[in-house]
Amino acid sequence: MLVSCRPSYEVPTESPDIETKAATEPYSLDFVQINNDLIDTYSSQDHLKVFPFITNLEVDGDNNSKTLVLNLSVDANVSDEAILALMSDLSLQISSEAHMQDFRFTHSTGSDFGSFYTVYNYHYIIKRGTDVFLDETIKAGESVPFDPSLDIDTLREQLNESAVESQGEDKSQSSGS
Repeated sequence: MLVSCRPSYEVPTESPDIETKAATEPYSLDFVQINNDLIDTYSSQDHLKVFPFITNLEVDGDNNSKTLVLNLSVDANVSDEAILALMSDLSLQISSEAHMQDFRFTHSTGSDFGSFYTVYNYHYIIKRGTDVFLDETIKAGESVPFDPSLDIDTLREQLNESAVESQGEDKSQSSGS
């Protein structure tokens, strides 16, 4: 009788070395990492179902001037409401990414975008087709003009409700004919 031996693997039980930087230490975000993480997120099937109209997404920034720049392009036929919903979700994602890199930033909630936008300027350029839809800079500390309660989960629920309602209307119209 043959007996095989399998190596056993142990997962380290040590907690990761996570530190909050001193309040006086300068902020130093990795904008390439934020850009890559956002591209991964918005390329996922989960986000593509809600935002299939994104044609280009780029994030860059400058820690010295404390400015984040978002370049976003969407299809030409996208409604204003859909773009604003996307900007709400993107602004939440950016805040979350900043929080992951520096715990001095508070995490966004359903009622605010966290503290990232109190420290960094937020310049966004949104193109719909070839036309510029928005090109604005929100200075650090100013209110972000999007709705922090519109995250991907809320938007997905709204889309599902809308789909159910339209299916109900289709059935009532076809049975009434």
